[in-house]
Amino acid sequence: MKFKKLLGAALLGTGLVAGLASCGGEDESHTIVFYHTMGDSLQAVLNPAIEKFQNEHAGWKVKSTVISGGYDGVKNAITADLQAQTPPSVAYCYADHVADYLTTDKVVDLNKWIKDSEVGYSSAEIADFVEGYYVEGTEFGDPTKMYTLPYSKSTEVVYYNKDVVKELGLEKYVKADWTWDDLWAACEIIKKSDYKAWFPMGYDSEANWFITYCEQAGYGYTSATEPHYLFDNKEAKAWLEEIKGYYGKGYFTTQKILGGYTSNLFTKKRFEYDKDGNRVGDKDSSKDGKFQSCVFSIGSTGGASHQTSTEFNVGIVNVPRVTGKELKCISQGPSLVMFDQGNDEKQKMTWLFVKSILEPEYQASFSRASGYMPVRKSALEIPAYKKWLEEAEDNKDIIAMTSKVASSLVDNYFTSPAFRGSAKARVKINAAVVAAISGTKTIDEALKDAYDECNF
Repeated sequence: MKFKKLLGAALLGTGLVAGLASCGGEDESHTIVFYHTMGDSLQAVLNPAIEKFQNEHAGWKVKSTVISGGYDGVKNAITADLQAQTPPSVAYCYADHVADYLTTDKVVDLNKWIKDSEVGYSSAEIADFVEGYYVEGTEFGDPTKMYTLPYSKSTEVVYYNKDVVKELGLEKYVKADWTWDDLWAACEIIKKSDYKAWFPMGYDSEANWFITYCEQAGYGYTSATEPHYLFDNKEAKAWLEEIKGYYGKGYFTTQKILGGYTSNLFTKKRFEYDKDGNRVGDKDSSKDGKFQSCVFSIGSTGGASHQTSTEFNVGIVNVPRVTGKELKCISQGPSLVMFDQGNDEKQKMTWLFVKSILEPEYQASFSRASGYMPVRKSALEIPAYKKWLEEAEDNKDIIAMTSKVASSLVDNYFTSPAFRGSAKARVKINAAVVAAISGTKTIDEALKDAYDECNF
């Protein structure tokens, strides 16, 4: 609690609260304040939903508040507001961040409203949520409590250069049921080809790679109950030793090592163009080592728009699985958390607004605009959405293509436990993976340091 007070005081000193709290004297008793990070394209979907809600509930207003700084910016703003006793009504959130909010007793247990006989969800409506998304709200150490509902979700997929894969005959490896062994076999072939100067694979999140592999293989990462930090184990060390060897062979790079998203490497320009935009020559100098790109780019489905190119055909497939194990894909993207406003009527209206933006029709529209997956299964059956997915390949629509793959993985998603310190674990394990594979620390040192820092 002492730490919470110090953190809150520090944030108060930054002026965040002054900028985000209720404006001086303004009556917001009938205003639902929604913190999020949506840009213009996503607000174009949100704003009509807000207008519809306000028209249906006369006298009530939804105040859409864009917070800068991404999800961490939202966390910082909410932390400051909780300290000042002025939290928003509802907000975008990551489960790791909600675990910190729970120390304030201001987070609403959504079961109060989910199970409400008048405005709650029926058992059929609950079953309509993608299970892997829905259960995240219960994974805070007490499964009888529900602290979040999924809003828009993403996972990781492999974007790949279809032209190079075809040229090198790698189709036998790159398929829906492929394994990490298949990926490494393909990387070996690439490094012996005319593309030997390329990184065969780029991974945008070192932490996600570690967490996903631990989940697939059954190694320990974290636990919702004590002891929380399980990642300093011999199995994880052996795996890091394995991929360190592949890194030494030039099989991959990562975001931190590269110094930027590997999608930038994947989509890097390879050709010269004349003033009319016609391609006039291949400047690919991979044979003499002057040009680098990558064949496989592993990144978020929410970032699909950054993984497209006009210079080669892009393919999309799920991440590989561990040989002999089931496919597990990490669940990412924001959920919704409600905060106690000290007013039951306002809390009920906030709940009704939350329900309105979780309706299948809204979810389908938001998915098409964002690349994030709908959280309701019935959204996938809406005719316009279904047609959009079916025509993805013909239209070369990268967002639709990605969503089509992601929608096939709804039974494979997993989430990590959320507890106070789980966000810190992700940061520390990300740094540990980079240090271990790049050799700035031994593997033992990297994991031990991460463990010690998480427990500090």
